Amino acid sequence: MSADEDGQRGFLKVPLIQKIINTMWFTNKHNDSIRFHKHFKPFPYPALALILTVIECCIDEWTMGI
Repeated sequence: MSADEDGQRGFLKVPLIQKIINTMWFTNKHNDSIRFHKHFKPFPYPALALILTVIECCIDEWTMGI
């Protein structure tokens, strides 16, 4: 998979997913993802599944007017 002009590839091309990952796991040097970086390279599929599930839940709630 080739990198985009900004160096991102795959699911990281989606700005919302990248923002969620950065906010949740890479905010500062004390985050677990920074201290245990080997566990986040490559990014774990269960964490990606969690992000996509949360996005889906938010969209469902928005469409139902909750």
